[in-house]
Amino acid sequence: MFISSTEDLIDNIFTLHNYRDTEYHEFYNGMIKNGVVYIALKHNGEFYFAPSRFAGYKNNNADSHINSYEKDGGETNREISKLMGKERIDQVLEEEYKKYCERNGIVPSNKSRRYWPLIEGPYLREKSMVKDISEIIRNILSFDNGLFSALADVYSRLLYASSTLVVLKYDKDYFFAPSTYVAYMNLDKIDSLWTDTIQHKETDKVISKILEQEFITNHLLDAKYKQYLAVSKLRANNKNLSYCYLDVEEDLGITDITINSVEQTERESKIKARVGQIKYRSALIAMWQKCSVTGFQNVELLRASHIKPWRDCDNVERLDPNNGLLLIPNLDLLFDRGYISFDGDGRILISSLLSIDSRRKMGLHSNMNVILNERQKKYMMYHVEEIFRP
Repeated sequence: MFISSTEDLIDNIFTLHNYRDTEYHEFYNGMIKNGVVYIALKHNGEFYFAPSRFAGYKNNNADSHINSYEKDGGETNREISKLMGKERIDQVLEEEYKKYCERNGIVPSNKSRRYWPLIEGPYLREKSMVKDISEIIRNILSFDNGLFSALADVYSRLLYASSTLVVLKYDKDYFFAPSTYVAYMNLDKIDSLWTDTIQHKETDKVISKILEQEFITNHLLDAKYKQYLAVSKLRANNKNLSYCYLDVEEDLGITDITINSVEQTERESKIKARVGQIKYRSALIAMWQKCSVTGFQNVELLRASHIKPWRDCDNVERLDPNNGLLLIPNLDLLFDRGYISFDGDGRILISSLLSIDSRRKMGLHSNMNVILNERQKKYMMYHVEEIFRP
């Protein structure tokens, strides 16, 4: 009978490992030395290995394995693949396999080996998770560096497997990283192997809370992601992707953002304000994806415009994405100065202070409108009553 769960695999791995100091030590040595496809288990910081032809049979042991002529590594490979996906050549795990052999007095064969990585228990969940926007940015850039390192195959595999991505736009460049990688602090090259074993719902929740936005589908980011993959010569998968988005303009200073503690109160306040701007603009772009009124799609040229002005807001309202429109520059200026607003149905209101000629030159017309949800309508009511100049 074949294994049916990762728990079955783990039991077999430790069963084999425990033979090393028993009368079955030669059996153990042969299994570890001569395998081709292995389960690689990380437990309490240590690696353990077992070939699929032993690990793939439920409740396997040395006696039953030795006395059976029907046990076949090809069959166990197929069964384990149903549970773990396709095995892979992996230089990191190959190095750990050789270290394991050395620790246990085994000389490995010269065969080419393949692996399934397996994690037991809450190993990554015990690691610290990100707590602020600076750590998210640092992890996205770290992941991008990994795509062009000696471990590029590890990082590209993680990207290919992910369905939820965190996107950083810095200056004119876009960077993409899986939420399962971004959510953890100080991952090393070994840790990175295991992030594709984590359920993304847990990591998505952490990132969404910090960025104050949900992971959503975004066709514009789909296009940017395809460009990113093409330039980086990475393959695309056919999954439906969802994103959290961070827009960091060059003049915000990414160096300042990555500082976690400062002595000067004034500088600390400045950094917090910059982070607030990043989160607010990013949330508006994620929400609207284009100009709220005209549909213009080049978000690099759009302005994040508060409906209820910053000066009149409390701290919650200032960062509420429902208190904002994404506008082309001329509409942003007109809206900010009260020359235009929108009624309860989202139809444009144009100030009588603007002449017909001015309206024409500014591209205004009476058919303009915006689609507002209930929370946005409440903010817009304030704009009409307090800011608009009828």
